[in-house]
Amino acid sequence: MGYQIENSGDAITGCALVLSAGFLWGTVGTARVFAPADVSPQALGVFRLSVAGGCIVGAGGAPR
Repeated sequence: MGYQIENSGDAITGCALVLSAGFLWGTVGTARVFAPADVSPQALGVFRLSVAGGCIVGAGGAPR
C-alpha cells in the first residue's frame, strides 16, 4: 500500500519547491537585518513574495 509516482521528475520538482520554500522562510530575519534601516517591513514582504512567486513560476509550479 503506497503511492505510485508516475513521473519521478514531478517528485523531484515538488521536493525542490518545498525545500526552497523552507529556505526562504528561514531567511526572513536575515533579510530584515541586512536590509537598509529605512525599508519598511511591508516593502520587504512584497519583495520576498515577488521573488518567491517568480521562482515558483520559473520552476513550472504555476497553475495551468
